[in-house]
Amino acid sequence: MLTFKEEKRLRKQYFNENYSSKYLNILQNFGQDITKMFPEVLNEPDMEH
Repeated sequence: MLTFKEEKRLRKQYFNENYSSKYLNILQNFGQDITKMFPEVLNEPDMEH
């Protein structure tokens, strides 16, 4: 049996490795989708108004 501390550490490690990579992929894909949908947001200069 693992101690509570060891289990917590392993869960955290697993969570960080798996969740963060999935989450980053989702964020990157989402960002790419947004720039495809709204390219003018990127191209618009700030000082135009």
